[in-house]
Amino acid sequence: YGKRWVGMGMVWVCFAGAALRWGGPPIAMHISNHHTMHMHHNMHSFQVWRGIRLMQKHDSYVPRPPQYWMDLSHAYTSLYLLQSRMMGDVIFPYDKRFRESSNIWNRNVGAPLAVVQAANEADVQQALPILSQLYLEHDVSFRIKSGGHSYAGYSGNTDGIILSVAKLNTQSISSTTSTATLVTMGPGTTVQQILDQALLPYGLGGVVAECSGVAQGGFVTGGGYGFLSRKYGLGVDNVLGFRVVLLDGTAITANQTVHPDLYWALRGGGGGNFGIVTSIDYQLYPSIQDTQLFVSGTIPLEVIPRFLTQLGHLESSGSSIPGEFSFLLKGPITSTVSIPFTIGWIGTDDGVGINNHTHTHNTTEGESYIQDSIASLVPEAKFDYDFMSWSNRTRHAGNSEGNLVRAWSGFLYDDRNTLEVWTEISNLLGAVAAKCPYLHWHVELWGGAIANVAPQDTAFYYRDALFNIGLILMVPDDDAGSTQDVFDAQVKAVDAIWPRVSKYFHGIYTNYNMESLHQMHYANAYWGNNLERLQTVKQLYDPQNIFSFPQSIPLSQKKKTDGASSSR
Repeated sequence: YGKRWVGMGMVWVCFAGAALRWGGPPIAMHISNHHTMHMHHNMHSFQVWRGIRLMQKHDSYVPRPPQYWMDLSHAYTSLYLLQSRMMGDVIFPYDKRFRESSNIWNRNVGAPLAVVQAANEADVQQALPILSQLYLEHDVSFRIKSGGHSYAGYSGNTDGIILSVAKLNTQSISSTTSTATLVTMGPGTTVQQILDQALLPYGLGGVVAECSGVAQGGFVTGGGYGFLSRKYGLGVDNVLGFRVVLLDGTAITANQTVHPDLYWALRGGGGGNFGIVTSIDYQLYPSIQDTQLFVSGTIPLEVIPRFLTQLGHLESSGSSIPGEFSFLLKGPITSTVSIPFTIGWIGTDDGVGINNHTHTHNTTEGESYIQDSIASLVPEAKFDYDFMSWSNRTRHAGNSEGNLVRAWSGFLYDDRNTLEVWTEISNLLGAVAAKCPYLHWHVELWGGAIANVAPQDTAFYYRDALFNIGLILMVPDDDAGSTQDVFDAQVKAVDAIWPRVSKYFHGIYTNYNMESLHQMHYANAYWGNNLERLQTVKQLYDPQNIFSFPQSIPLSQKKKTDGASSSR
């Protein structure tokens, strides 16, 4: 309580000084417009004090040293100044919009001090220099949020500031060819908005995330794997240019000819490392090419090692699996129940109507291929055939909200695709299943168009991966009394077996960020042999490491400056 009173005393001192600087007490504020401004500032001071008191009354409150409250007063003063320059909003904890604007997928992250909600690129240009100065001078950190689906919660920011670009979500057609359409879209554009605004009116679809609430900003800059990636490549392979706001507030274009180094780095380097993306020139494709045959079913756990080994051999052989084919194994891990899977085949709608389960030529071809080449590998599995567009499949994938989340993942290459390896992985997961009822297995077949791009051509390095294998723990945040204990126990159980699983992997997908990675290892795990070049770009665009979070691209030790490196 002593610390609490000292802290509050410092707040009153800070705001009393601010009130004097802004014009003193409101006794004569009716005299002029100038004094009306003073009244507004003092009202802001009261609202800030109110927000701090609400924060202190919260169950998760931790007493703070006096310097914290000094830094906080500077932060709020700067944020109110920023608010006066923006078309968007600065949303504080006492605002009824605060919960929604600060909400992220992983609920295991505390509340921020405020959310800067940009309405356009100009707002980002105003905000970034101010937030950078707060970070350097007062150690008040900021994070970038587009959709808020970071597995590790890196788009949230406990006791810091969130700069949200979720409102930058417009789409416009830039150019069209016979095979693709270039659409300029904001980083806050979600999968659902692409379906509603590009597919329905224009018949366009492309490489997007599995869940409808994921936004393009984080999805694309981290690599971007989707249902159509074996046909059209990763998300980064479909980006022809970016608009980016740099630390000094300058907005630039980055593409193959202008700032090509930044263009290269943004395609796989991960979000929030070099600047803030405000728009993306992205290729979409006529949906006539994106009608899919979907096969769903279950595979008994005991035969999964044999099936995945054979599927991998089929992809890595000289006659690889067609790019029209996609495979996803995803479901809860248990030692007795089968694991669900989904197979997709991109066909062509001949106008008869796929929603009426009419077989078209190419989807019939896909059905024949799946029956002859895939189902024959695992006669124990159940295969149910259905016909729908990729967009309907994506729309129905939905989102899992309100969870405490932790992820583990890695890429399996052809050299480790053996029955022995898959059997050991399966046995280890089966052994931990009883302790982890909220743990899901996630296996994606890569290859196809993903592997047609050289590892050095974009910042995304792991082009030759055969499978992307992940575990996702999602504990529902519906019981405040026991949820955290349940989550911590299951994290501990997976951490205990994970070294014996991950020893077979080469690298980790940046978008499936793995919070448990050691600080000395995560950079090489995410970016492989492209790390050194990424650090060179980082040094050029962010030499003081202002874009810093627990797993951001680190500055090279040889080039590191004296800039701030901690993160609140």
